[in-house]
Amino acid sequence: MKNKKKKTLEICVLLIILLSSPISALIGLSGDYHDKNPLIIAPGETKEIVFGRFQNTDDKDVTLKIELREGGNIAALTTENLDSFVIPAGVRDKELKARISIPEAAPEGYEYKITINYQDTAPLEGSGMIQYKESKTSSIPVVVKKLEKAETNLLLWLILIILIILIIIVIIYLILQKNKQIYSIKRK
Repeated sequence: MKNKKKKTLEICVLLIILLSSPISALIGLSGDYHDKNPLIIAPGETKEIVFGRFQNTDDKDVTLKIELREGGNIAALTTENLDSFVIPAGVRDKELKARISIPEAAPEGYEYKITINYQDTAPLEGSGMIQYKESKTSSIPVVVKKLEKAETNLLLWLILIILIILIIIVIIYLILQKNKQIYSIKRK
């Protein structure tokens, strides 16, 4: 009796694997932002970002339906054709873009989460009563953080140093040009 139950369970697991959508092995999404590298944005700020880059390792184009599932209060997907988002065969960097706008009153340190869902829109192949179409989700964390004064001061100092260096270079050039003219007059 135990062998019969075990055999039935093995057949069920095998059927589920065989009926899984091909999106799982052929489409991938990579991004710059993740749990260890969240998007940092100040209150009241808006940023245009690349949410992620799709990769299609298949030898045929794949069409996805993409939906924003979480974070719609601060984010909007700006890439066109989200209901039929085509990823050509062999492409490794099809960008999905988003606009993130943080409210002015958002408290510093607050963390938002933006989640998308993507699903292959190809019709299911085969026939039968059980049809399974997989969808995947991807999320990025968004942390509200004001630009620190030290970071602002560092930027100002860097700009000031570059300007001073440029002024010194121009002065040295002018001095050399003047000396060159004086030397050519003395030679005559």
